[in-house]
Amino acid sequence: MGWGSAAFAQQIPASPLAKSQPLPTRADTVAALHQLFQTKRKSSGVVLAAAPVTLLLTVATVGLFAVSQVDNGASESAFPVVVIAGGLGATSALLSRYIRYTKGREAAIVSKYERTHVLAGWVKRNLARQKPLTQ
Repeated sequence: MGWGSAAFAQQIPASPLAKSQPLPTRADTVAALHQLFQTKRKSSGVVLAAAPVTLLLTVATVGLFAVSQVDNGASESAFPVVVIAGGLGATSALLSRYIRYTKGREAAIVSKYERTHVLAGWVKRNLARQKPLTQ
């Protein structure tokens, strides 16, 4: 009967993002990229200092475990392997985070964006999480 009429059609709500914000211009995106990299580099000193500390703690933990195993006469080897893997993984993650936000990497990303108007997925996600530029 009336099932085909427009009154029963589902309305799709408009995106709230489409109403409130215009699409960013190339200059806005480049400025946001510079702000993102500058913000991330502020914590780079802490990240860079944490990497050798993590590595040192890994070596110290394995060394202490080895000394305790010699005293006990036991030969358990799973714990040192887990500690070494975890320590190297954490150190690697810290160093890759530091390398990701260097000035050279920033210049390469901005240059590629200006040529192709395409951003890498990790850059898009970080820009989406970033606070907007203050005017």
